[in-house]
Amino acid sequence: WTIFDKNYQQSGDNSNHIQFIAPIDFKTMQTIAKKLSKNFAMLRVDFLIQEKRWYLGELTLYDASGMSKYDSWEDDFYAGEFWGTDIKSILMSGKLEA
Repeated sequence: WTIFDKNYQQSGDNSNHIQFIAPIDFKTMQTIAKKLSKNFAMLRVDFLIQEKRWYLGELTLYDASGMSKYDSWEDDFYAGEFWGTDIKSILMSGKLEA
């Protein structure tokens, strides 16, 4: 995977030394993605581009489809805090089993 920030600057490892150019209508796609994701804590919006035309590809509500494994419960709880649910207190209270 090649990851880009909101300004289409590549982040992370660039060991392949490949320069990428922002797709046609990148700003329009970005505007649409912002509107679609406005009411969600996290929403990844994917677009497909073929022959200078772009299409809405996929909407993802959870990073890695919610299947990511964490190295520790602490990391899992930390990530969960961004959802606004105090799951750690719920688990510690015994009302919900892990």
